[in-house]
Parts: sequence; C-alpha cells; structure tokens
Amino acid sequence: MSARPSILASLFALIAAFAVAAEPTTSPAADMPSQALRASDVSSVSFRLAKRQREGSSLTRPHPEAQLLWLLADFKMAAGWHIYWLNPGDSGIPTNLKLDLPAGVSISPGIQFPIPKKFPQPGGFIGYGYEEKVTVAVPLEITRGAKGIVDVSAIWLVCKDVCLSGHASAKIDLGGSVGPVLSAADLSLPRIANGEMHLPFEGATPSLKAVDPKTASVTLALEVPSETTVTDVFPLPAEDTELTINSIANPHAGKALIDLTSTSYAAPGVQTQPSQVLVVTHGPQGRQAAWVSFPSCLPTPTTQPSSTIPQTPDVGR
Repeated sequence: MSARPSILASLFALIAAFAVAAEPTTSPAADMPSQALRASDVSSVSFRLAKRQREGSSLTRPHPEAQLLWLLADFKMAAGWHIYWLNPGDSGIPTNLKLDLPAGVSISPGIQFPIPKKFPQPGGFIGYGYEEKVTVAVPLEITRGAKGIVDVSAIWLVCKDVCLSGHASAKIDLGGSVGPVLSAADLSLPRIANGEMHLPFEGATPSLKAVDPKTASVTLALEVPSETTVTDVFPLPAEDTELTINSIANPHAGKALIDLTSTSYAAPGVQTQPSQVLVVTHGPQGRQAAWVSFPSCLPTPTTQPSSTIPQTPDVGR
C-alpha cells in the first residue's frame, strides 16, 4: 500500500477529469450523455456555521473570551461516486478548502477531515476518500468583537467511471444563523487535546533503520488499551516522500506494531518535513483515530515522535 502525492498521480487525475467515458454512466444523470456530465450533476457542497465545544488544556485552550465556531462544508455525492481525502492515494486530487478571513478571525488548530475509506480504482490503484456524504470541519476562533464575512471556496474531484472537477464558493456571515454546539466526536473527527491530536494510546516509539541512502524501514510501536486494536493506517507523506504500509500487527494485548517504508526523493541536502500516518483503532469507545508523525528520512538519535495536525494545503488565512 503505497502513497506518494506525485506528479504522475496528479496527471492520472487530470487526464481522468477531462476524459470522455467509454461507457454510459449509471449515476442519477444516467440519461444525460457522459460528455455533458458536470460535477454539480453528481456532487454538491453546502456551508453552515455551528458552535464549537471547547476542548484542550488550559495551556492551549483559546482565550476564554474568544468565540469558537465550526465552519462546516457538507459534501454529498451520488451513488457510486467518491471524492478524495488529504492524500488521495495512488491517484486523484485532494479535496481542498480555501478561506479568506476577516480581521480577528483565525483557523485554530487546523482544517479537519473525518477518517477516510479505501476504495479500488481502475488500473489496480487504491484511493482514499469518501462516498455518499462527508463533512469537512474548519475550526474558527473569533476574538471579542470581530465580525464580518468569510469567503470560502471548495475544490474537489468526484469520480466514478469518469472524474469531474468541482468548484463552489460562498460568503458566510459570522453574524448569521449558527447551529448547536458540536464536539470533534460529534463530527466523527480525530479527537483534539492540548492543541494536538489526542492519541487513543499512550505512546508511539519509532524505530528507523537504513535500507539505502534514500530509504528507511520504519516500525511504529504503539501502546494501546488492552481491549483496543489498530485496524487501519492511512499515510500522509511529506513532500517528495513515498510511504508504503507493509503490515499492521496486534501481537498481544496492549501492543500494536506498524511496519512501513519511507523513501525520500528530495534533493541531497534538502531538509524534509516529517511524514504522518492516521492510525485508526477500535475498542470499547468505538472507532477512533489519531495522527502520528515521524522523520521522513533517517533521524538523529535524539529524534522523537509527536502527534500533530496536518494542515490542508493552500488554505488562505
């Protein structure tokens, strides 16, 4: 299971986006010639505001007088169609939100995507994304007295037999209608604590070993509750890095092992950012997920893992 947001993958997606289907589509617009299909015929997005539950410690919690809101993007897809996660997988284009914020409004801690699913794609590729519907959440922090309009736009690729490029925009009045209080769990998001993703396990110790000058074998040893198991892992490689998930094992109660390979394509001397994996667990509290980051290439002996929140590319502040 390999993942690298490469030029080749993007080319596949762009070619697919403008391709003419060889067979009729079976979407709700089945009577419409495939050449005439638009993304809006099989997908849509709407935006809304909701109150945001305060989460985190006193050290990282927003100012007590700050107003916390979610700006929620609700995507809906026709049966059989899908859109993509932060990392689309072997081919595709990530779903992206861009925002223009008024003074006194910030995105904190970062745009949040629910746990994706895996689906097969033509050519033996594996994609990461969403079918039917998904809500992408933007956590807004509004300083006292700040108001105005948020300009938000969404860009996505919706695929089935063909791929179609979608785009929508809206102006959201921060003084307008606001929905009830929602937590990250209410939105099926990885939990947040202390300003970072809250791990459903106590530790994540990476062990890295050189395979060749550009490749490292990485083992993540996770301490998990006795009745919790790691069920899936979704890679989010750093730029110019490829991650291959080799195996996931739960050898005994309280222990999980993730074996992967990290290959760096960065030029010599170029420092790479850490790569990340979204670790999905299942236990007494249900399905949970958390981010774990680690060096994209061989670290110094003092390098330590951390849990962080990935930022959606090209987010306007």
